[in-house]
Amino acid sequence: MNKQITKIIRWAAIIVGLSFVGTVLISYRTIKKSLGRVTNVPSIQKIILKNRERLEQQLHAQKVSFLTSDGIRLQGYLVLRKGAKRNLLICHGYRSAKEMLIDFADMFQRSNLLFFDFRAHGQSEGDLVTLGYNEKKDVLSALNFLQTDERTKKLPIFGIGVSMGGVALLAAAAEKPVFKGLVIDSAFARLEDQIAYAFYQRTGLPKYPFLIVTRFLFELLTHIRVREVSVLDYVRNISIPILFIHAENDTEVPLEGSKELYEAATEKKDLWIEGPCKHATICLEYRDEYEKRVNTFFGYRF
Repeated sequence: MNKQITKIIRWAAIIVGLSFVGTVLISYRTIKKSLGRVTNVPSIQKIILKNRERLEQQLHAQKVSFLTSDGIRLQGYLVLRKGAKRNLLICHGYRSAKEMLIDFADMFQRSNLLFFDFRAHGQSEGDLVTLGYNEKKDVLSALNFLQTDERTKKLPIFGIGVSMGGVALLAAAAEKPVFKGLVIDSAFARLEDQIAYAFYQRTGLPKYPFLIVTRFLFELLTHIRVREVSVLDYVRNISIPILFIHAENDTEVPLEGSKELYEAATEKKDLWIEGPCKHATICLEYRDEYEKRVNTFFGYRF
């Protein structure tokens, strides 16, 4: 009888061990793929190259680069406009690129525009994505460029951030009060909630035990304590106008995040909810309305 019990316990331990190893491997593969350097599929790369050509040849964008505080070289494009009254810093989203937001150059023709690739994206250096946390340093380095370059340093700075770019923009604005106004498009309110939501959307696996392991691996790779990262806290420490934008049926970043951010904002604010459209595509699907709402919110034309 004792031998039979021992055998059962041994097999149970083996099954539990294999299950744990499987959980770790699945979680590691998911988090490694999510946080690793972005490699665009051929169809997206084709669009990037086409838009890059237009930036250089039609919009006469100038190539620029700047170094982050932790030593990562970022690549960007500066579009200068004759008689511009302001600078507009454009921050792309997760797994996107500076060239993917070229439509903003057409929307805001009275502004200088700075497009750049976040770390581990596009032409910039870096191998690790942190969903907005370390990307704050990228925004701060872009800000420093605009404040020190002879062509832009005398003009006020506004920002548009899409998805992860919006989170990084808010984090930078909370640390360095330089912006005169922000547009935050399709951002999340808490890093922990977004990791959980994205994990389930990508894998369909239950939160327990997979999410616990995934969160541990995220913190191990990034050295970030997930529960301590609250975008809501960034917003509460910002005293400038903010326009929040989100698609009603967003399946990648829930609408509730923008609603919470809007409620947390303390200064002039507005929330534009639109649908139906996919995550972070309102600027494409409702381009004229997007331009109108942004201009109206800030009280003048960009």
